[in-house]
Amino acid sequence: MADSPDNPPPLVDVCPYSIATLRRILTDVAPVSLKTVCEKGHLGYFEEYFATLQATTIVIERSYTDRHWLEDYAAFYVRCLDGKYSSRCTRLHFFSAAFSRDDLLGCAVGSSTTVSEHELRDTYLGYIVIKPLPETFIGRTCLRTYAQSLGHATRHYPVTRKYEAHLLGMTLEVESLAFQEQDSVAAACATSALWSALHGTGVLFHHPILSPIEITRHATATHPSISRDVPNRGLSVLQMADAVRRVGLSPEVVPANSAAGFRVMVRAYLSARIPIVLMGPLMDWSDPNRPRYYCDNPYSGHAITITGYRLEPSLNETLDVGGRQVGIVALNMPKVYVHDDQVGPFARMQFCRPPQHVIGAGGQPTVLPAEFVLQTMSQSPSHARGSIYFVPESVLLPLYHKIRLPLEEVQRLALTLAATVERARASTPELYNSRLVWDIRLSTVTDVLAQLRSDSCLLASERIDLLQREWPRFIWCVSAEHDGKKVLECFLDATDIPGGAYVLLPRPRLF
Repeated sequence: MADSPDNPPPLVDVCPYSIATLRRILTDVAPVSLKTVCEKGHLGYFEEYFATLQATTIVIERSYTDRHWLEDYAAFYVRCLDGKYSSRCTRLHFFSAAFSRDDLLGCAVGSSTTVSEHELRDTYLGYIVIKPLPETFIGRTCLRTYAQSLGHATRHYPVTRKYEAHLLGMTLEVESLAFQEQDSVAAACATSALWSALHGTGVLFHHPILSPIEITRHATATHPSISRDVPNRGLSVLQMADAVRRVGLSPEVVPANSAAGFRVMVRAYLSARIPIVLMGPLMDWSDPNRPRYYCDNPYSGHAITITGYRLEPSLNETLDVGGRQVGIVALNMPKVYVHDDQVGPFARMQFCRPPQHVIGAGGQPTVLPAEFVLQTMSQSPSHARGSIYFVPESVLLPLYHKIRLPLEEVQRLALTLAATVERARASTPELYNSRLVWDIRLSTVTDVLAQLRSDSCLLASERIDLLQREWPRFIWCVSAEHDGKKVLECFLDATDIPGGAYVLLPRPRLF
């Protein structure tokens, strides 16, 4: 029987998962047609995602209050005629266990024999908040990541944090990083990317986590847009940097023009759980002979948040340093995982060689200003995946103000050290029978001391001595491995300045 005002749907309902069921639920809880839902690229992505996570059950939580939507609603949507937009959302919870509504209610009061609260926690995959908007209805989304092990390869998601969801008095947890799509009113893609990034740094650096409308207001307070701030059509790099400053962080903007340098940057900063906002235009490469900017306008850029990466040690990639081939861990990175508001959370992007030319504004070919491009999971106008590419231009790093020693300085030191070792290895073959593999990571004193405590290569007396030293809060770690065993490690004071005495130990630790 159809729901009516006299027979409203239950506030909490349960149904078996399928992508068809998910589409039907979305048309029921959001003011959107089935045609709009089916044409939405996010649903194709979620279909693949939930199939991988083996989603089995959906719990529908109606009349849910989401703080971030409430801020946007109060700032803009509440003023719309006839109150057509609601202040309440719907939250969809996903589980890999099968159970019914009666099972869930019984579990909540301790009378269910079919499913336990412990099983619900173990099989919880996360949630999606559905906003009461006609098109951009995917709100705060926190979903479990893909498995990390891939045989010889590994996925790394360092930026995730723990989110709690309270359902019928039960506390469920998911390790994730919040995602939502842009709504082009309170938030364009740049705002959505910053919103996800600040969810990561908010816990790490203890600053307030702003709603999308708050980010837009902070971004445009000092440097207003030429057009209206709300509805918002996008933010400049300067405005994005202003938004980062308003939460007490120091923005650092650097070019993303080197494939090797970009990989090292991703590995280095994500190791410290610092998300990276990447900016640049999109390119449509559906015609192999005529790649063109997606919007026919190279200044119409896109912004995404890098949340993870994949490593494949079997690639054995090297970098030429002064005529010596140096192995670096980060070079074996074929993919990054990003929050792309046009696709979904933890969407993969693959490193690719760029075309020589791209069709720019006015239909004129121009040299593509990029050493590499990233193949996205965005759908083209023909609804095909794999033909839209991201052209990296610049990176925005939301850094704590005490992180002063730049990666470039650390990288110069590491590569100089690596080239010196390779020259020594060439003249002294018995030193090492194969190339060393180097790694550069930003870390915290807590993580470094935890590593030193369990370092079996050190005597107990050496560990005690190192643990009692004075250490800065942030530390650059430069290390080298040979045949999978660490043979050298150097710690640098990340709170120092270039040219300072930033090497923390008198000499690199040799194992």
